[in-house]
Amino acid sequence: MTTNKQPEEKDSVENHVIQDLYYTIFEQSTVSMACVYLDGEIHSANVAFKLLFGLTDEDLRAGNLHNLNPPEQPQVWHTYLNRLLTEGKRSYAFEQQFVQKDSEIFWARVRASHIQVETGTRPLFLCTFEDISVRKSAEAERVSLLQHTQAIKAAHEEERSKAIEMGTRLKALFSAITEPIIFFDQEGRVQQINEAAKYLFGWPQPQKYEGVPFYHLTENYTFHTPDGKSIPHDQIPMYRILHGETIPHTQAVDIVITEPEGQQLALSVSGAPVSISQGAFQGSVCVFRDVTETNYKRASIQKALSSLLTLVENLIIIPELTETIGEKDPFVTKTIMEVGQRLADLVQEILDCNHVALATLEAETKKLQLVGLTNYPSSKQQQFRNAFDNKSLEKYLETDLIDRLYKGETVLLNLKAQAGRARLRFGSPYLLLAPMSVGTQIVGIFVISQKRSDENYSPEGLAVLSAVAKLTGLIIEQVRLVNEWANSRANAIALEDTNARFDAFMSIASHELRTPLTTIKGNIQLAMRRLDTIMAHNHDLPEVVQEKLLRVKNPLEYAVHRVGVQDRMISDLLDTSRIRANKFMMIMHHHNIVEIVKAAYEDVKLSAPERQIMYHLAAEENLMVLADADRIGQVVNNYLTNALKYSPIDQPVELTITREDQNVRISVSDHGPGLSSEDQQRVWERFYRSTVVDVQYGSGVGLGLGLYLCRMIVEQHHGQIGLTSQQGKGSTFWFTLPLVDATREEATTGNNYSQMPL
Repeated sequence: MTTNKQPEEKDSVENHVIQDLYYTIFEQSTVSMACVYLDGEIHSANVAFKLLFGLTDEDLRAGNLHNLNPPEQPQVWHTYLNRLLTEGKRSYAFEQQFVQKDSEIFWARVRASHIQVETGTRPLFLCTFEDISVRKSAEAERVSLLQHTQAIKAAHEEERSKAIEMGTRLKALFSAITEPIIFFDQEGRVQQINEAAKYLFGWPQPQKYEGVPFYHLTENYTFHTPDGKSIPHDQIPMYRILHGETIPHTQAVDIVITEPEGQQLALSVSGAPVSISQGAFQGSVCVFRDVTETNYKRASIQKALSSLLTLVENLIIIPELTETIGEKDPFVTKTIMEVGQRLADLVQEILDCNHVALATLEAETKKLQLVGLTNYPSSKQQQFRNAFDNKSLEKYLETDLIDRLYKGETVLLNLKAQAGRARLRFGSPYLLLAPMSVGTQIVGIFVISQKRSDENYSPEGLAVLSAVAKLTGLIIEQVRLVNEWANSRANAIALEDTNARFDAFMSIASHELRTPLTTIKGNIQLAMRRLDTIMAHNHDLPEVVQEKLLRVKNPLEYAVHRVGVQDRMISDLLDTSRIRANKFMMIMHHHNIVEIVKAAYEDVKLSAPERQIMYHLAAEENLMVLADADRIGQVVNNYLTNALKYSPIDQPVELTITREDQNVRISVSDHGPGLSSEDQQRVWERFYRSTVVDVQYGSGVGLGLGLYLCRMIVEQHHGQIGLTSQQGKGSTFWFTLPLVDATREEATTGNNYSQMPL
């Protein structure tokens, strides 16, 4: 028995040794290993495994691979252990995320092998775990970097495609821009020109000009300012831009170019240097705007403005209708035909048309009478007179067109469509007809023929034509009435009727003149405001540009002054008409006369800041009067304006307020030429103007109504007027007003409105 047991004992010892050896290897291996059952229970694990997962022996005894798997992560290890049993393979390798005890998640490469145990026991598996988190992170970084690189490449491709597309669009846009544009390189050579520039400069084949220095292309051109002054080479805007200067479109420079063939171009030039991204100078771009037509229209408007003002002045210079009117009065010696021809010539100049015909319309018979015709030889004028004189509008126009004329509309007449009717032959198939009216009554017809038959008639052009026709009609009617008055002055009844009609005409004419004057003044003031805005917001404008703006502003200010003069004349006409119609109303209140005079003094000082006006105030500064403040201010203003007008510029004018018992006296003294005894007797008459006293300051235009109105106003206030004058030593104009008790209530005066008796 003993002999038989020795080998068995020896095998047992060897088995223990082998087991100890395997256990030692298992335990001391640096490779993380664990024996696990199919359900994930951990049978045993070595030190490396516990270190990898951060587990203690106690954690290991209760451990399970399910607990080492991140929540909501697939149990890959379970799938592979099952496959080892079913497929009979020795091992499987797979990668899976695990979670350490401190909740840190990491990647591990697992190799699982089935351990053969006795039949009937639970399947056991040996699993090794290799931490591959660094490799996984590197792979993820590589994938991210690859995706980022691919995204950058795709973005570059997209940007390149967009750049190509944008370049194509910009090239098409550059070619389609309506304003002429030329791009120069840093040497001043033409690089690109658009279609508008080719057309403007007459360069149909750009290949002949591209790459050529601009100064070579324009060496035979001359450059000058719009007012004709030559421009130095270094001040030509294109060369200023080529040398790096920026000229924004708000400060574009106007120049006139004369080409070798003699053709002139008026251009507005702006532009700027072009730099690449690093700021290096790349070239320049110049933008041109053809303002030839604009300048022509501007000149036409200025010409029309001047001519319209001339029409207004001709209309409001009305002679005194007295029994002493003689052969020297210009309106009596001139017939309707003479005045009509003069007006036709003036209208042709204003409207820049080919032919103008003015025909009066008899109020009762509705017959036409040609009074003015332009641009026709005398041999043909009689033919037109025969066509017009004693003919009715029905001969030439349809009823609806006549109705439109009577409604004050301007009519465009197509002669080709006038079948079955007589034609007005002016060498053009289209004519413009405008009514010459006074109030609601048509006194004549205006016919014009444009220089081109295809001329477009803008609303602005039609408005100007309508205004000119109305002004012309007023002048024609004025001359007719004056001549009628001259012919009928021997008949007292006819004279009274004519005077009444003439006063009515004056009232209508004054109202009709206000509309075109208001339009003229409004447009001028709008232009001045825009000019002031440009100057206020652009303090760094070049000196030459500021000088140009000032040269534009000065005539505009003068035009506003001229319109103001005409407006004051119209106001005087209206007041005169109201006086003669017994409709001159004044609003009477208690006022301090000192304040009224001060306001008038300040107003005149503002309009004539360069003149010296000495103001002498009474000892008392509270002098109450019952007065219309605006009308008394008008009297003071008129006195001061006349004193400044007829006295030397270097001599002062004196304004004095004094108290005389129960009256206040206001006087204005000057150092002018003085008045003769005859002028002193007649100076207060309506329409009287001295023929021997010269104007020394301001405008000489006047109607002779100012002092007449002053007399009417002061007399209505129960005051007195007067003057003292000595030739060569000046004049003093004065007026007095009765003082009132300052404590009286205004209600005790009764009605505050007073009507001027005739």
